[in-house]
Amino acid sequence: MLHGRTICVGILWILFVAAAFGQQPPDSQVITVTEKIDIGKLNTTVEKLDTTVGKLDTTVGELKTTVTRLDERTKWIGTLQFVILGAILGGPVVTIFFYRRFGKDNEGANLVDRLTEQITNLTLAQTEISDQIVKLTSAQTKILERISAQAEISATRDVPGHPEVPSVDGLDKLDDIPPTYHDMTETA
Repeated sequence: MLHGRTICVGILWILFVAAAFGQQPPDSQVITVTEKIDIGKLNTTVEKLDTTVGKLDTTVGELKTTVTRLDERTKWIGTLQFVILGAILGGPVVTIFFYRRFGKDNEGANLVDRLTEQITNLTLAQTEISDQIVKLTSAQTKILERISAQAEISATRDVPGHPEVPSVDGLDKLDDIPPTYHDMTETA
């Protein structure tokens, strides 16, 4: 063990000596930094920094109070929004609840129920009419396709007659023709 410590100290000594001799000699013209520092100016700079830091501390304190005030105002405004929303929607909701809950025999509640039922019925009728319009439109397109196909067939077979598809321009005149009624009691 004794020889191991001695060997380590010897290696460190050799490295220390090699590092010391490997350095360049110091230059005589190099001036150290400490000689150029003016202590008086340094003290005034430190005092200025102290006053600036003091001002920053007061500014930070003022900003913290402003932030807390804004936070309180934000909470107050959020509460105010709910109060305004409750004031606007509260009256109608309470009125509807009152008529629904306690006004069953009241004519106003019955009127509201009847109007709601009629609106529902009208909406259902509107959807049924829309469905019928869609069905009629698809039937109309099928009829027009068959008429055009028949016109093409008659044109290719040299069948006498006009091969073009008839237009719907003259159909307005058909509305002016009065309907004829037949008496079903008469026997022919």
